[in-house]
Amino acid sequence: MPGDDPRTISLPDGRTLAFAEYGDPDGYPILFFHGTPGSRLGARMLADAASELDLRIVAPDRPGIGESDGDSRRSLLDWPADVSALLDALSIADVGIVGFSAGGPYALACAHELPDRVAGVSLVSTVGPSESLDPADIRSQFVYATLSHAPWLVRGPYRAISYLARSDRGRLRRVMTANASPADTELLKTGTGDIVFDDFAEAFAQGTSGAAHDTSLLARSWDFDLEDVTVPVSLWHGRNDQTIPASVASRTAEALPASKCSLLDAEGHFSTLRTADEAICWQATRRGRAVAPLDD
Repeated sequence: MPGDDPRTISLPDGRTLAFAEYGDPDGYPILFFHGTPGSRLGARMLADAASELDLRIVAPDRPGIGESDGDSRRSLLDWPADVSALLDALSIADVGIVGFSAGGPYALACAHELPDRVAGVSLVSTVGPSESLDPADIRSQFVYATLSHAPWLVRGPYRAISYLARSDRGRLRRVMTANASPADTELLKTGTGDIVFDDFAEAFAQGTSGAAHDTSLLARSWDFDLEDVTVPVSLWHGRNDQTIPASVASRTAEALPASKCSLLDAEGHFSTLRTADEAICWQATRRGRAVAPLDD
């Protein structure tokens, strides 16, 4: 697909940051922050919406993922500095941000650290801080504890996903749809499913260590308070998301001072991004701040 080939910039510390662009090259810029596993290629799911709305999608690979150099010492709050360098290199003054799944915390970190450059944020199927978990959700509590204290354990499953995404997508589709929502199951059978699998494969272009570190940061302290994020934030979450419970979005929204949360009936983890793509992109722009959320 046009735009898939990465462009790169050199960061102040010498690392390379890779990114892809989709949509209107002269349009208002929107940063897309991928999930984990994921890469810049996940932004393909918003390419049509961006073209329709005259928006320019800029989708960076986070460190150690895709074609971006790794940084095993980084924290969540190191990401905004990389983003600021990217915006400077592209002569972009301000942007909207769409954070999908594990990209959500990175979007909020940028909103916290770069409030003068971030016009608005749309969080889709987002990961939340540990405080957003339901105390009764033992599974999620266990996952966060494991990622925080033994992040290397995720590398085994990531190796399996990497292999299947490259060599046996039929099997990967069966694995992913075994416990998925009906909406996600149908979506993964379409061309959008191929986007997801390409995205997964590219995530591990350098192996699993970058994605494993990226994941582990989400379960640790984020080192900033959601109450201090003043940028407008729209949250979009499927009520039938079997990956991240919709309650995470609701609890995260309650902690943000300028937020609105749209819970979409019957939608799942991936399908929410596809179903509400234009509204998600639009609300991340200055012009979209007044747009009402979809009906709950």
